[in-house]
Amino acid sequence: MDVILSNTVGLLVAAIIVALIARRLRLPYTVGLVVTGIALALIRIDRGAVLTHDFIFDVILPPLLFDLKQDPDEMTDLAGDPAHAGVMLACTQDLLSWRMGSEDRTLSHLRLTDEGVVSA
Repeated sequence: MDVILSNTVGLLVAAIIVALIARRLRLPYTVGLVVTGIALALIRIDRGAVLTHDFIFDVILPPLLFDLKQDPDEMTDLAGDPAHAGVMLACTQDLLSWRMGSEDRTLSHLRLTDEGVVSA
């Protein structure tokens, strides 16, 4: 358990450092993550960490929302803006519907209720 915790904390610290460097260089956060991922893959450091797609999508990658008409360079993330909460909700619902209807069976034991998503 200590190895998992230390690897998780290490990844989160790396993500924070990438975010700070990306902001200083005025690059989108996603570009920083991709460059860091490529660098780590080339270096081939094996610490025994197992990254599942659920961990990456749920913990490391935040939801991103950009207005391509107003911000074609995708520099301003609108995901946390309350004015865009409806768009974020609609996108989240579409993604959940797609995942539940596709070959992705990681959500097959979940139910949608008035309280939200619960394990069946």
